Amino acid sequence: MPTPPLFSVTVTDLAIERDGRRVLDGIDVTLTAASRVAVIGRNGVGKSTLFDALVGRLPPQRGSIRTTPSATTIGVLRQELEHDGTDTVRALVRGATGVTAADDALTKAAQALADGVSGAADDYDDALARWGRLGAADFDARLAGHLDDVGLEPQILDLAPGALSGGQAARVGLLTCRLSSFDLTLLDEPTNGLDGDGLAALERWIADHRGGLAVVSHDRAFLQRVATSVLELDEHHRTATLSNGTWDDYERERHDARARAQAHHDRAVAERDRLRAHAQRQREWADRGVSRATKRPPDGDKNIRNRKLARADKLAAKATRTERAAQKIDVDSAPWEGWDLRFE
Repeated sequence: MPTPPLFSVTVTDLAIERDGRRVLDGIDVTLTAASRVAVIGRNGVGKSTLFDALVGRLPPQRGSIRTTPSATTIGVLRQELEHDGTDTVRALVRGATGVTAADDALTKAAQALADGVSGAADDYDDALARWGRLGAADFDARLAGHLDDVGLEPQILDLAPGALSGGQAARVGLLTCRLSSFDLTLLDEPTNGLDGDGLAALERWIADHRGGLAVVSHDRAFLQRVATSVLELDEHHRTATLSNGTWDDYERERHDARARAQAHHDRAVAERDRLRAHAQRQREWADRGVSRATKRPPDGDKNIRNRKLARADKLAAKATRTERAAQKIDVDSAPWEGWDLRFE
């Protein structure tokens, strides 16, 4: 496979809503040919939403997704391939790898160029570039060459996708991965349904792949073997944090960061509570001082009474300053953990 041109996909302040609910908010990340990113988060946090936004299926409510160059190709491959029940496996694979769309776009651009449509030359150049980057020129030859590699017979290509067994469908998904030539490939649960041989074949393809990859998977051992960075989607704030390193590196960093955040929170709470308690004591001392000063002194000396009131006023002023100091302490929220639904 030829080395694809360099590219970048820059996501800036991305916000996405679905059914009136904010799913992603303020996502910032840049993906390149060197990216091997594990996209993680609890179910429903927005992993598939992010993938749909990257391939243009969902328009952002805010922010942008910018590709450089403009001919950069992005594709999402799901282990359970989408089909309408009428396509053949061959048509399904061509569609999933972007080849069908590239063929159609190139044909349309060529016709526009022949008709002398204004701007058709630029559109044709862009369509041709995408067609080439997607490997459409030698797609059929590569398809024939990879069938045996994934353990499929040629006649499988003429079957309807609904006629496939679970194992065959998983291997068609693996075939689609091996045939895809997207600059940035988004893999959504690629290990589902694969046996040991299929998983090994998938990992070999990832190791040899020369484009960028972003992977969603619940298989942590798989992520440890293939990912070099982790993008965590936060279900509480709806944003994302990128950590460089393997899955194990991410786990250690997350544990340490949480421990530091918890310790900082606990220290702030303790200091705030100490100041509040001290202010309360100062207020009580001031109140007792006022109470004593308002009682008639035995000798009737007004100076003693005034001095007691002055001391009480100073204590009250100190209590007010202490309370203000307590209010100024920045007590961040304790590290937040989502909930798990578990059945026994």
